[in-house]
Amino acid sequence: MEDAIEDHTVFSQMGIENNQTNVRLGTGIEELYNLWKKRIEERRPFQYLVGCKHWRDLVLSVQDGVLIPRPETELIVDLVADVVSNNEGLRENISDLFSFFCTLLQTTQDVIELRQGSWFKPLKDVEGKLAGIVSNPPYIPSDNIPGLQAEVGRHEPRLALDGGLNGMDDLLHLCNGAALMLRPGGFFIFEVLIF
Repeated sequence: MEDAIEDHTVFSQMGIENNQTNVRLGTGIEELYNLWKKRIEERRPFQYLVGCKHWRDLVLSVQDGVLIPRPETELIVDLVADVVSNNEGLRENISDLFSFFCTLLQTTQDVIELRQGSWFKPLKDVEGKLAGIVSNPPYIPSDNIPGLQAEVGRHEPRLALDGGLNGMDDLLHLCNGAALMLRPGGFFIFEVLIF
């Protein structure tokens, strides 16, 4: 280990002192073994086993039934920041989502309100008034779900993955509804798989 690490002061932080290689663990070795066994045998996503996903500068809580955020989705956040700030180039230094939303609020002087429901149903009262729509809808064709990496296809919520026969069901619904929901000059950004 000494050969692999240039800064030997890190050893004391790891519980290694006087050239002894004992490392203190926050979890018992048996529990770690059982978690790793689930990971290998069941192909359970690592993020579900540890209960979190590092995404941008955040540590997000994830569990069974939650879609694990992908690095590609970070591009949507950057693109939204670009659209909102009316900047031609993508914003390169959004430190985290909090600062992004603060910038969004300062730039548009609008209020962000979260609502829960099926697509546009909970938004009927704001039809034609939205400044923007950002979505990561299901876009994987139904027949492709069984062929996905086991960690995704077997464990992540099908509702968040399955876009119907050709993967376009939810995308078409969003495209058809976006024009009604957006105010003039509003933006619509969504993630999609390109074959």
